[in-house]
Amino acid sequence: MLDEEEVLKETEVFKHLFMALQDFIEKDIKVDFEAGETLVHRYGKQQNTWITHAAPLVIPERKYLIPVLKDELLLSRIAKQKNTGTDIEMDIAYVNSTIRDKRYERHSHSFSQNYLLSY
Repeated sequence: MLDEEEVLKETEVFKHLFMALQDFIEKDIKVDFEAGETLVHRYGKQQNTWITHAAPLVIPERKYLIPVLKDELLLSRIAKQKNTGTDIEMDIAYVNSTIRDKRYERHSHSFSQNYLLSY
């Protein structure tokens, strides 16, 4: 069961979802989902009201830092290791799931991260 804080948060989320869908239908907002657009529902400070509109779906590119080893002893140990020819890849999937654990008073309904490893 949800606690009071979670119920209030869910209520707020559904309120804004309803407002966005109502605007989408009543204002006949055209969103080309197939072309990478999304429906945006945001608060406009200048207009002092909630605004729903189509916008490009922006997926930011992430740049990851490449680690640089400076420890000469560690570098020499790594250089002596045999190459196994094995690649390890990791991906993260966010899954909306319930976690039931007897150690806790109630179940967790939050989004959890699942790490997928492949060799």
